[in-house]
Amino acid sequence: MALIEVHDLRKGYAMGDLRTEVLRGVELAVEPGEFVTLYGPSGSGKTTLLNIIAGVDAADAGTVHVDGLEVTAANQRALTEYRRDNVGYIFQFYNLIPTLTALENVSLALELGGVRDGARSQEALAQVGLGDKGHRFPAQLSGGEQQRVAIARALVKRPTVVAGDEPTGNLDAETSRDIIDLLHRLNEDHGLTILLATHDPELAGRGARVMELRDGVLHHLHGALPYNHSKNNHLEEVRRGADAGEGQARRGAPS
Repeated sequence: MALIEVHDLRKGYAMGDLRTEVLRGVELAVEPGEFVTLYGPSGSGKTTLLNIIAGVDAADAGTVHVDGLEVTAANQRALTEYRRDNVGYIFQFYNLIPTLTALENVSLALELGGVRDGARSQEALAQVGLGDKGHRFPAQLSGGEQQRVAIARALVKRPTVVAGDEPTGNLDAETSRDIIDLLHRLNEDHGLTILLATHDPELAGRGARVMELRDGVLHHLHGALPYNHSKNNHLEEVRRGADAGEGQARRGAPS
C-alpha cells in the first residue's frame, strides 16, 4: 500500500460570480522513501495540492490517505496532531522567528509537540551542514543558510512526509541547486518521503519522479531519468514524450 494515496481530488475557488477549478480529479500514489516533484507554473494548483495533503487546506471532493489516516475526513483535532507529528513543511520564505537562534528555531518544532531534546535539534542542524551555526540569528545567516535551518526544522520531527512549497523560489540559481542536492541526499541517506513543488523546469527535471500539474490534472513526466544540465530543454523533451505516449494510448483505446 502506498504511503500517500490521492484519489479524484477536486478543489475550486470562487470570487464573485467567477469560479476557478484548480484541481480536477487529481490521482497520485507515493511510496515510502520516494522523492516526487510537482511541476507547474504559478497558479497551477501545486501549493493547493500540497496543502491538502499536509492537512492545511480542505478539498471539495475526493480523498487523501497518508499512512493510513484519511486526511480529508479527519476532524480538526486529528488534523492538528497530524500536522504537528507527521508533516515537515518547508516554505519558500523560510518563516523563521527572527528573535530565536537557528538552534532555537529548530527546537521549537519539537517543543510544540511537548518534546525537549537539544541534542536532537543539534543533530538536525548538523545534517544540513549548520552544526556550527546554531547560535546565530536568522539575520546573521545567508538566504541559503536560512533555508537549511528551515529544512532542519522540518526534519527534526522525523516526519512521515516532507512537503516543500517552492523551497528554492527565493534563492539564486546556485544556492537553489545546493538546496535540491541537500534534499536528494537526505532522501537517499534517511529514506525521507519528499513532495517538492516547483515552477523551475531545471530543478523539476532533476526529480526522481516528476509529475506536472496541468489543467488541474497530474501528468506523469518521468521517473529516474538522468537530468542533463547541458540541455535546458530536457523537461520539454520529456513532456513531449509523455504527451506522445498519452496520444498513442488514446488512439489505441477502443471507442
